[in-house]
Amino acid sequence: MHVANHCFAVLEWRHAHARLVRSGKSLWGGTAAYLHLSSRPLPSSPRSTNYRDSTNSFQKALGGNVDSLRRSEDKDGILKSQEYFHSLVQAEVDAGIPADRVVLGGFSQGGAMSLFSGLTFKSKLAGIVGLSCWLPLSGSLASYVPEDTPHKETKIFLGHGDEDPLVPLALAKFSLEFLKNLGYDASLTEYR
Repeated sequence: MHVANHCFAVLEWRHAHARLVRSGKSLWGGTAAYLHLSSRPLPSSPRSTNYRDSTNSFQKALGGNVDSLRRSEDKDGILKSQEYFHSLVQAEVDAGIPADRVVLGGFSQGGAMSLFSGLTFKSKLAGIVGLSCWLPLSGSLASYVPEDTPHKETKIFLGHGDEDPLVPLALAKFSLEFLKNLGYDASLTEYR
């Protein structure tokens, strides 16, 4: 199994403003928050049988446009990662943190999986953050979203650099429009 090292976080939102805390020190101002930050590898599947060309499917899929990405997505790998993300959020809920006080977020592949996993989690989350990412399995998203669509009012923040060499900004823009067209409360901030 090949893995990609991309970060994601599960954050409990205690008040309207939060701060990330590492070893008891605030990373930015605001009120106290609990942070579960992990840089554990996310599973991915190789698309090549040549071990010297073992670039994972995530990296290979991003080279094209939105349509080619959607055709080449690794559905099984995405659903395996979704199960893992859901288990992380559920562990926080089982520990006594209400789901509506959890923010799920990540960068790159971790951001893509945070978007998909957050939108498909069974309970409303406080927020979803995706940095330099896109929404995977968008063509079949409706089949994975709970029937009561608990995330229609969940704030979804996307942030993306305008010169990202791996994940084209067009993918973030497509994801934003796709989510807005479905009625989600999503926004995108572009960085120069």
